[in-house]
Amino acid sequence: MRKFLLAATVAFPFYSTAQSISDDQLMLNAAEEGMNNIQITNLVDYFHSKDLQQPSQRNAAPVNTLTMGNPGFEQDNFFGWTGYIGDNTVSTYSSLTNVQNGIFSVGDDAALTNSAARHTIVSSVSDTDYYGGFPVVCSGNYSVRLGGQTPNCQSEELEQTFTVDGGTPYIKICYAAVLNSAPSGHTNTQIPYFYYELKDFSGTIFDSLRILANDASLSVSSIPDPSLGNPVNYCSWRTDSISLISYIGQTVTVAVKVAGCTQTGHFGYAYVDFDYPYLNSVSENTALSFSVSPNPATDHLNISGKNISREQVSMINILGQSIEFTATPFENGWQLDLSALNPGVYFIQIREGDKISSEKIIIDGNE
Repeated sequence: MRKFLLAATVAFPFYSTAQSISDDQLMLNAAEEGMNNIQITNLVDYFHSKDLQQPSQRNAAPVNTLTMGNPGFEQDNFFGWTGYIGDNTVSTYSSLTNVQNGIFSVGDDAALTNSAARHTIVSSVSDTDYYGGFPVVCSGNYSVRLGGQTPNCQSEELEQTFTVDGGTPYIKICYAAVLNSAPSGHTNTQIPYFYYELKDFSGTIFDSLRILANDASLSVSSIPDPSLGNPVNYCSWRTDSISLISYIGQTVTVAVKVAGCTQTGHFGYAYVDFDYPYLNSVSENTALSFSVSPNPATDHLNISGKNISREQVSMINILGQSIEFTATPFENGWQLDLSALNPGVYFIQIREGDKISSEKIIIDGNE
């Protein structure tokens, strides 16, 4: 058993059974054992990042889809996708309330200020986001915006179930998030967030990513929010390439979600685009091309890329905090010493000017 899980099981008996309980119960048990908010956030995100039979947040039956339809929304519609809206009234890590099925759209390129525009096809390639200044379309002619800038606790979601093709066992998820920064009085369980997950045919989450509004890796907009004047944080387009090799011939569900804060005063919205079938497993970004291996990693990680300096490399944990590490030159890049880090989800970022390329990695403990 991994050292991290073994240690946690000894310290917190409920930890070994976390795979069979909900997020809410997991958080409650952790709080009763004396964990603080940061430790609870780490705990829940870690279980969502690993294939540990964590129950899905919604038990809707998957659609038996043979192929992924309209992944990049290039049909200028939501064909192939299932939509949901709801309210984030409980917690960043809890199920939504008042969930309604359907696509809630008022047409292409709806204004950010239109509170009825919950699922929006964006088609103006030359247009840029109001707060972040990045293109609203990732690639091709269309992308999708979930939500808008109306302060509320509302959440928007899209998902699709498809069968993994043996010849193209990778999916590329592209996303950009704009999250209204909540004041210091808000905890990590109350603030706006962006989230995606991949589930197998049984509903088990095997890969996920969550970005909170206070994530240190986000940039700060020069434009404050229009209601309270709080900062607005954002990330321009990022790309995650995820291997589906273990699920060839099986159905997989991809879901993306964004939500405002539980206190109803701060908005969150996001842009998404997908590429499937996708032949490459290496993260792509317009800033700088690089690869990491092995992933998952144990005691070291190799970063390969042309002309990457040590100063360009940074490591971020799931709370958005910068992590110290030792790096030595290795072939066409750098080798990072991971021996002092706890198992879990991290992000390698390469900076080039004002652009950032990122790659999600998983650090496993020694068996």
